[in-house]
Amino acid sequence: MADGGEYIPVPEMKRFVVDCFMAVGVSRTQSETMSDCIVGADSIGHNSHGVFRLSKFVTDVQNGNIDTHSSPKIEKETAATAWVNGQNSLGPIVGNYCIKLAIAKAKKVGAAIVVANNSNNFGVAGHYTMQALQEGLIGLAFSNSSSLMLPTRAKYPITGTNPISVAAPGIYDDFFLLDMATTVTSRGNIKIKHKNCEFLPDGWAANAACLPETNGDIAINTGRFLPLGSSEESGSYKGTGLSIMVDILCGVLAAAAYSDMVGAWLNNYIKRRANIGHCFIVIDPNFFAPDFEVRMNDFLSSIRYAEPHDPNKSVRVAGDKARKIQEVISEHGGLWYPDYVIEDLTKLSDSFKIKNVFCVPKPEPIRLTSSEEFAAFKEAEMRASGSIMHDEFSIISQRSSVVAIDNEEQKTVSFSIEDSSEWLCPISDEEQPNTEDSIEKKKRDTLSKKEKLSGFQRFSTPHREEIPMLLRLDEIMQTRY
Repeated sequence: MADGGEYIPVPEMKRFVVDCFMAVGVSRTQSETMSDCIVGADSIGHNSHGVFRLSKFVTDVQNGNIDTHSSPKIEKETAATAWVNGQNSLGPIVGNYCIKLAIAKAKKVGAAIVVANNSNNFGVAGHYTMQALQEGLIGLAFSNSSSLMLPTRAKYPITGTNPISVAAPGIYDDFFLLDMATTVTSRGNIKIKHKNCEFLPDGWAANAACLPETNGDIAINTGRFLPLGSSEESGSYKGTGLSIMVDILCGVLAAAAYSDMVGAWLNNYIKRRANIGHCFIVIDPNFFAPDFEVRMNDFLSSIRYAEPHDPNKSVRVAGDKARKIQEVISEHGGLWYPDYVIEDLTKLSDSFKIKNVFCVPKPEPIRLTSSEEFAAFKEAEMRASGSIMHDEFSIISQRSSVVAIDNEEQKTVSFSIEDSSEWLCPISDEEQPNTEDSIEKKKRDTLSKKEKLSGFQRFSTPHREEIPMLLRLDEIMQTRY
């Protein structure tokens, strides 16, 4: 996964996004909100709505399409409802305001619904339902968008990709987190396929003749994305119906634009004010039957532990991918971004004269000669045969990766060797006896008396230092300690 890209620490990525928005006149508070939303999308696996779209958000502001000095305001409200005017603010600013308002109301009365108009693209819908999740609440978020969906039997797109997100908490930090477009896929995913020079799968998009299109560039320019189900025979009325439902909640109910009246994108410039609508619903399970979270865990477990048809692929529920990405962040120190995103960040850095992102340094491999390579592979054979029974007799960690490198001068392999501070080396260079009895005795003595360390010295090997391995095979076990 790391090939063709870089890992960037999450705080560093957030810092860069804040700097970009501040460079175009957005306040620090709003810039931080934008950063949380954009980087948060990458953190839950929705790269199509993350940093990949940073330049699009910034272009919105630069072109004067968005009022960065305004704030959302409530036009009408009750104990459980609110109608908010976004006043053409940045979408995530409006979205954050509305979800926080809905959470506060739901905690008081059990459930709340907040709708908004005069907003803009609010990013990934899961960013808002996650906020309800963190409060132990059920969250739903919807937004309409510019017309890109080709409804069943229609010749021209009428509704948008209109995303839906639903989140529900369980115990032990378990959760359900659905975030989906009502089309087969989002515009961002089609752009990513195009960036990666990949053909689109059948059923994602259509061309101007309403025939299946697999060229990402044509699909983006034509703007005819297929609803969930793809074809009438496969149930595309379901995706069409869901898209219409979202438009009713976000456009019609909130008095925002709807259908093909939502501001459309053309070559990264919006033709008219977007006037996008949002809808947020929050439910407090504590106002209903007790032990909701316990039953939720039981339900999710019953799905995860269902017998898979492919033994190598376990059954997953929505939200498992987000949890896996958190493990990747912990393991590698950041989020992974492909080269074309890194190039975009560099362009933004140069354009705004801001500090570019700092990438996680890649580990420098140790170079081994062909003799050392041979010894390493013999060790692997010995492990496989059971000759090596204890990890502490290992020269190379089991988790090390081997990459063969060929050149004209010599053949080498690259190892990622972990901390070697526990390696021990005899002070004396005297040749040791090579009989089987002496080898076994050496192993027993090392294991029983390793705490004394007498006659040995402890050393740390620099990661690029070459480790002598030009040994006779019957001496390999001896020279470990």
